[in-house]
Amino acid sequence: MPINWIASHLRAKRIAGKIESGQRSATRLPIIYLPGILGVKLYDRRHQAYIWGDYRGTLFRKPEHAGYALGEDDSVVASEVMHYFRIIPGVLDSLVTAELKHVLEHALGYREGRDLFFLGYDWRRDYRYVAERIERKIAEIRSAYGSRQQVILLGQSAANLAVRHLMRSGSEELRQSVAKWYAFGPTWQGTYNALKMLREGYYPAGQRFHGFSPEDTFTYPGCYQLLPREARMLSKSGELLADFDIYNADCWADYELGPASLKDNWSSKRAPLQAHLRSAKELGDALSGSDPREDRVPQTWFAGVRNQAVTAAVKHPGGALVSEAAIRAHAPQLAAQTLEAGDDHIPLRHLSQTPCGPLVASYDSIPFGESYVLIGRPKDHRAIINYQPNLEALAKDIAEVNHSA
Repeated sequence: MPINWIASHLRAKRIAGKIESGQRSATRLPIIYLPGILGVKLYDRRHQAYIWGDYRGTLFRKPEHAGYALGEDDSVVASEVMHYFRIIPGVLDSLVTAELKHVLEHALGYREGRDLFFLGYDWRRDYRYVAERIERKIAEIRSAYGSRQQVILLGQSAANLAVRHLMRSGSEELRQSVAKWYAFGPTWQGTYNALKMLREGYYPAGQRFHGFSPEDTFTYPGCYQLLPREARMLSKSGELLADFDIYNADCWADYELGPASLKDNWSSKRAPLQAHLRSAKELGDALSGSDPREDRVPQTWFAGVRNQAVTAAVKHPGGALVSEAAIRAHAPQLAAQTLEAGDDHIPLRHLSQTPCGPLVASYDSIPFGESYVLIGRPKDHRAIINYQPNLEALAKDIAEVNHSA
């Protein structure tokens, strides 16, 4: 067993030791966990091979395998959650959802498939589609466990958009079926990282290996739905560009926001781009601010404040600057106007403007079982789910929810 697996089990057992016997309950409400981007394997049905899921798809993917772009004849299925990404067999794995799974098993007695369900979904698609998957899973659990059975929802990053959509558009009966909802790094107001992904693609292991090209991401409704809701563009002198509108396709051509090939194929690409943007704006408007229906569901948001996140893009020859590294390299004089404290994807302000409850920065004073925003210092956005103080707080909080059920 790789060393990091052993370390993960030991950390989980250490957390288990911190849960007092009085907190433990024989009742365990079923948990549904939704991973973030790249937390689900991509399987090529036609050639029966994983093209995303471990080192083989990254290093040895064959030309005849299905691509990552979405289309009507898409032969890629995404339904299996990726607990780990194998890098060197028997030596090194990157733990994705495995650490969370270990904590829930060791500390609270959960077992996958019995009362712990990891819901795979295609993150490339519309998050309204993902909301339908959640609703069906809740109905399936209530059918098996009883019509009054409550569940706990755990959402990572962008997956929380689907949960929020469901909590706002679903029935009151559906909302009452959720005992509590835990949102790790929810992207309520979007992220400039989505703009970067749409323009440059996403290559988790570097561009020498297989990844998601800009031409691929350009076809993903999910990426457009992660665009910053109130996007701003500054000139190199720091002036706000009043004519910039991220939901206007023509701005993408004017400010070179999309892939390099967009300009060469503008006549055929403009209409589908505008359709994606229009749909994304509709969902963004529906999910903005607070909503009394959603507020009735107890929830905890996990935030990060160790890094800097982009809050405005900068106009630049060859394409807008949309990442912290690019801004610091090419427009360092605008860092104070374009970067704010948060994790590396979203500023803390996105979670503190309309919080679900009090802002809590001390792990010793968490109001267990209540609604609150927990502000920690994980390494980055992706690490929020595996940050040990967060996992300990989550286990203790779920123990309290189960005890009160």
